Amino acid sequence: MDLNEKYIEETSSLTAQRVDELLHARQKSLDTLAITVQGWLNEPEVDSEMLKFLQDNSIFDYVEFIDSSGLNHNAYGLNSDSTDRENYLKGIDGESGISVIFNSRITSETLICFYTPLYYKGEIFGVLNGMYREETLLSTIDAELFGESAESYLCMKDGNVIACREEDHITNIFRLFEEGGSHVVSDETLSDIRSSFKQHKPYNFTYEDDSGIGNASIAVISDNDWMLVHVFPSSLVKSMQRDANKSGTTLTIVITISFIAAVILLILSNTRRENEMLQHAQTDQMTGCLNQTAIRLVIDDLLQKNPEKLFAFYIFDIDNFKQANDKFGHAFGDTVICRFAELIHSCISKDDGVLGRIGGDEFVALIPVLGDEYAKQKASLLNEILDTDCVSGDVCWHMSASIGFCFAPKDGDSFHELYRKADAALYMSKHKGKGTNSMFC
Repeated sequence: MDLNEKYIEETSSLTAQRVDELLHARQKSLDTLAITVQGWLNEPEVDSEMLKFLQDNSIFDYVEFIDSSGLNHNAYGLNSDSTDRENYLKGIDGESGISVIFNSRITSETLICFYTPLYYKGEIFGVLNGMYREETLLSTIDAELFGESAESYLCMKDGNVIACREEDHITNIFRLFEEGGSHVVSDETLSDIRSSFKQHKPYNFTYEDDSGIGNASIAVISDNDWMLVHVFPSSLVKSMQRDANKSGTTLTIVITISFIAAVILLILSNTRRENEMLQHAQTDQMTGCLNQTAIRLVIDDLLQKNPEKLFAFYIFDIDNFKQANDKFGHAFGDTVICRFAELIHSCISKDDGVLGRIGGDEFVALIPVLGDEYAKQKASLLNEILDTDCVSGDVCWHMSASIGFCFAPKDGDSFHELYRKADAALYMSKHKGKGTNSMFC
């Protein structure tokens, strides 16, 4: 392997790795949108107005929704049958992933489609899709790393091109190197190219065109059977090598730094809006706690990821809140709720607990604990902290809380189970007297 081939191999391998990272980032962005949507839903339905908002405020060229019957809905009110599409068949079965849609029935474009299921009350009711036009994915890579000189092709295992520069108009990568193509290779090399795709293995080779001898490299995308083909004219490799020599470093380091910077900038700039949307969708706007939808999702996720860990699940209810609300008005009632949330948070944050507002004056928290006794002491401490005056202007009202709690995994391994049992314990506290706590048994 000569020096140029070595540089090309390293560059292609690095680029394939970064494309993998880029695809992961895009999937995470769609998962973020899905959580956002689920936080907005009052019924299992996604309309074109919501899709238009998501499309305008996300990194995707298109955002679409497929309902449980397989009917696809887009942001412009157009529908199409998607019952035979991979993204529907896998998404409605609970999978997330990436598929390619050739000749979209709505836009007639080739689209790279990220998909994830949408849930309502624990049940899948459809599939959310975030899609790119086929030329979008690699255009940034070519522009940021290689200017207009290099050619990048993202391909499927059969050689069909998923993404390339729009002006290339190549539908199958093998045709680029076949007899009559613009890049001439030997029959043996063409056979090796096909074998590389079939076996999903990297391969480096040279080709000849009107400008002389160039280098090309095939790299694999690890998470699926896609392949990434880079075609480097000899002039580009020599230019990159000269720049590297001038700086006293290697070409690989130059490429690595350039590409990492480009990808990080792309990911950060394109996901900022999703993060803002997610935060808004997850947050109870009055208290800053997680809202009802978010706390359910967060607690279920924590329990699923930590099945052996002991947690205490608490429900808090402000004693006599309705009386204060009726007597002093809703504005003061809001002040009480905010103060209540602030005091709970100050007590549980040191334990890495999560806090959410279920509605009205009811809150829930999940806290990792060392044992039953620790959980009881924490409940008593919370009672003590919440037994205080709430003052706003000339109004002063004494606040206290009733608390019910239970344990995961002993009493349940889902939000629904834990809530039901802690609520039964809360009922016991209410009947024992104000400002008390009870453990489910």
